[in-house]
Amino acid sequence: MRGVFIGVFLLQLILSLIFLLFLPDRVAIHFGAGGLADGWGSKWTGFCLGLGVQVSLFCVFYFMDRIMFWFPVRWVNLPNRTYWLAPERREETREKLSAFMLPFGIAFFLFFMAMNALTFHANLSDPVRLDMRFFWACFILFLAYTVYWCVRLCLEWRIPDQDKTKEKTG
Repeated sequence: MRGVFIGVFLLQLILSLIFLLFLPDRVAIHFGAGGLADGWGSKWTGFCLGLGVQVSLFCVFYFMDRIMFWFPVRWVNLPNRTYWLAPERREETREKLSAFMLPFGIAFFLFFMAMNALTFHANLSDPVRLDMRFFWACFILFLAYTVYWCVRLCLEWRIPDQDKTKEKTG
């Protein structure tokens, strides 16, 4: 899964660089209602902002299974955190968290890639306008995956039945 995650991230970066070569110097970097451009900047500003977001989120998704243990348990928002962050379960929790974060990271970068392509296409059109049908289709798909991911997270991070029994009897 790590290889797929890194591959999607690198593909997104490569596409961003290719798009950068073909964009005009001044581009729309924000769009309002109806897909109309309402914020402008240099293509380098847009590229650097996007790059900053992408690299930051890559680090969060890729290293979350390690970063999480740097913080006090009370700061970690995880179902049944006291159980899962206990020292005897750290390795299992790391593996489980990695198995959850990487697929979400892949979905995020695919969504980001679609939004980059949409923005690229919009900046080459006259007038500069997003294709809102494509935007909403991608957004709804990503939102649906996010809801599925959250439900799965809550279900998967329950305390296992055998441990619930031990807690009640012990």
